[in-house]
Amino acid sequence: MAPLAHYFLFVLIILAVSSASVTTRSAGSEAEALLQWKDSLHNPSDLSLLSWKLLRPHNYSSGHHDMKSRGGNCCRWTGIVCNRYGSVMKINLTSSNLRGTLQNFSFSSFPNLHTFVLYNHSLYGSIPSHISNLSRLTYLDLRMNHFSGNIPSEMGLLTSLRVIYLSMNDLNGSLPLIISSIRNLSSLSILTMGANKISDFIPQEIGRLKSLVELWLFENHLVNSIPASIGNLSHLSILSLYTNKITGSIPRELGKLESLTELSLDENNLTGSIPRELGQLKSLVELYLDGNHLTGSIPQAFGNLSSLDEIDLNDNCLTGSIPASIGNLSNLTGLYLYGNQLSHLVPSALGNLVKLRYLELGNNQFSGPIPSEIGKLKSVIWLSFYGNKVTGSIPLELNNLTNLEYLQLQANLLSGDLPENICFGGKLKEFYASYNNFTPTIQKRLKSCTTLIRIELQANQLTGNISEVFGIYPNLYYMDLSNNKFYGELSEMWGRYNNLSMLNISNNEISGQLPVELGKASQLRILDLSSNLLEKIPKELGQLKLLFSLKLNNNSLSSGVPTEIGMLLELRQLDLSSNNLSGPIPQDLANCSKLIYLNMSKNKFSEIIPFQIGKLEIIEATENFESKYCIGVGGYGSVYKSLLSTGEVVAVKKFHENSGVLSQESFKSEISALTKVRHRNIIKLLGYCSHRRHSFLVYEFMEEGSLAKILSDNMKAMELDWTKRVNVVKGLADAISYMHLECCPTIVHRDISSKNVLLDAEFEAHISDFGSARIFDPESSNWTSFAGTFGYSAPELAFTMEVNQKSDVYSYGVVTLEVIMGKHPGDLISTLLTSSSPPAADRILLMDVIDQRLSPPRRQIAEQVASVAKLAFACIHPSPQSRPTMKQVSEKLSTSSPSLLQPLDMITLKQLL
Repeated sequence: MAPLAHYFLFVLIILAVSSASVTTRSAGSEAEALLQWKDSLHNPSDLSLLSWKLLRPHNYSSGHHDMKSRGGNCCRWTGIVCNRYGSVMKINLTSSNLRGTLQNFSFSSFPNLHTFVLYNHSLYGSIPSHISNLSRLTYLDLRMNHFSGNIPSEMGLLTSLRVIYLSMNDLNGSLPLIISSIRNLSSLSILTMGANKISDFIPQEIGRLKSLVELWLFENHLVNSIPASIGNLSHLSILSLYTNKITGSIPRELGKLESLTELSLDENNLTGSIPRELGQLKSLVELYLDGNHLTGSIPQAFGNLSSLDEIDLNDNCLTGSIPASIGNLSNLTGLYLYGNQLSHLVPSALGNLVKLRYLELGNNQFSGPIPSEIGKLKSVIWLSFYGNKVTGSIPLELNNLTNLEYLQLQANLLSGDLPENICFGGKLKEFYASYNNFTPTIQKRLKSCTTLIRIELQANQLTGNISEVFGIYPNLYYMDLSNNKFYGELSEMWGRYNNLSMLNISNNEISGQLPVELGKASQLRILDLSSNLLEKIPKELGQLKLLFSLKLNNNSLSSGVPTEIGMLLELRQLDLSSNNLSGPIPQDLANCSKLIYLNMSKNKFSEIIPFQIGKLEIIEATENFESKYCIGVGGYGSVYKSLLSTGEVVAVKKFHENSGVLSQESFKSEISALTKVRHRNIIKLLGYCSHRRHSFLVYEFMEEGSLAKILSDNMKAMELDWTKRVNVVKGLADAISYMHLECCPTIVHRDISSKNVLLDAEFEAHISDFGSARIFDPESSNWTSFAGTFGYSAPELAFTMEVNQKSDVYSYGVVTLEVIMGKHPGDLISTLLTSSSPPAADRILLMDVIDQRLSPPRRQIAEQVASVAKLAFACIHPSPQSRPTMKQVSEKLSTSSPSLLQPLDMITLKQLL
């Protein structure tokens, strides 16, 4: 080898050794920097950081030390990856609930760091400006934390950055300033800042980020229009801008984004027509434009989007017809056009969409017949023509839809009959055909539909013997046959509907006596048999303990009212008017303390309605606590609705006179607790009076009543949609977290249940009934007598009477499950939690457990429902120590839920446990 070559080789060796020495010394400081940051956290002993300890180097060999051992021993720590010289290259800590800030994180100690991931924790505070010291950083992921403040402009100095994940935090600031600070990051390919509080508009400068592949700005406070310069982002694959306040039209320049696979512009204020240039997006898989104010027609060019899987144009103002070219979209699984002004015929070309699972055409102005080609959609689950002007009969070809579960045909001009084999697929769950002109034999076709859970046939011209034309549906919970011409007597068959919650057969020609077997339909909550020819009320109706609405008015009822009717303690509405009832009025009706509507007029009763029953009707004021203004009775007192002279409506809880020591303690507990708390989701105490005759509390009035009553009312439950339910769960978590952490002194409620959760006119939740609440002192004994509601109380209370915050957590978990299931979880809890890996959890799908009265949640709300369910199961863990704190629950719910890794209808309960 030439001398010059020897020289250069020597120089390279010297440089390498020098570099390794510097790197090794740096690695030691890196370990110390990591430990310094760990010590600054609120929970430094978290299991995920258990391995973060300094150990003595042990690999020696005659003056040469093993680099990885010398490197502060951090290379084997959880979440740490080093290079061959022992210097930290990657920090990857995910989903460990670390709490604290980044203010004590020494970014300058990590010269070789290229990946920094702190995904899904409880980190808060601002993102420090000295993050710019990570000069080699290429990958930054701070999603799902509580970072606040502005995104530091110094981030623009990280010229190697390729990926920035900042979604689902509390970051704010002006988007134009943010984009201006990072516009020179020429390698940036992914930028996610969704679900924050970023404001202002999308600047033209966004077009300078030429390497962008993904841009996520959803759920912020963005306004104004989308700049045309976005069309310059030629590599863009995902553009997500949903749930902002963006206005203006959709720029036609988006048609230049040939790599785009997802375009989400839904839930904004976009106007104008859909540009035909979007038809050039040959790679597009998902297109969401729903929830805007778009006008004009659906572009013919959409037929070119051959890769499209889902297109959602719901809730706009689109007109014209569905272009036949839509039939070219052979990969389409979801077509959503609900709530527009589309008209003309439904094109037969839709029959080409053989992979379609969801076809939503409801609430438009389509006319003409349902095309027989719809019968080719053998994969379809949801088929809706609701609220159009569709005519003719249902095509026989619908027999081929063996996967059909939801069929909505109501409010059209349809006639004729159902196809004979419509139920042979064995999957039809919900059938809506009300407000049409179907022939009298349609109900016979439903006899074989044993999977039905909901039937709506009201307002047709249907006839036939009521006890012969329907089958037995073991899972049926809702049936409306009102405003038809059914006749005959109700047979014992109607007592076999064990799950039936709502039955409306009003305005028909049904005669005879009500069958005593009807009392076996134990889940009935609404029973409307008004405007028929019925003759007698059986005493067995008193067995319907859950019934809260009973309407038998406008019949031919005679004899007396059975005393058993007074045993219906959940009854809210009772209408027996316009009959031939006689004899005495049952005194036990006074026990129906929840009754707010009573009509017994136009009968032949032998006495006037007792004053005790008059208390059940609400008027403007209590008039010295006259019982006719009572709206509820509890263990220690009665609740009245009162209109004050100021025009304010309040609720007054009057404690029973001479009710004993426990009543007095409850009165004092409520005052003690509610005078200390100030939270929007806790009932507000407006005043109180303590007197030996009149002791009462005055609260703000909650218009919608208790959560328990709403969930037991099918109509109200359907009004409480998924978005409202998630907000109810969030509000409760915030309130309980406030009581446990921010009150001084802290409070344990001890009786969290759906009956003690009240909803106002906006369906916002408020915790009430603090009669059992206790001050919690972690430094002293907290033993007391049992309090709570069975079914909501934590299992450990069976053998300990110690006041504990984790018992509130358990009760919250039960209520949360009740909210998403629509009923008390009951045996589901014991089934799933009796062993560490219950086999049943593998077989039960979340979709089968959530409230079936609502349409399945979709997209963002589906993610939130799944996240809520997962948190609920964590809260009801059998071991109190394994339950999260309410602070952790509240923080998790305040961040946007992560995207589902699989469709909601594939998630099992085991995955949530």
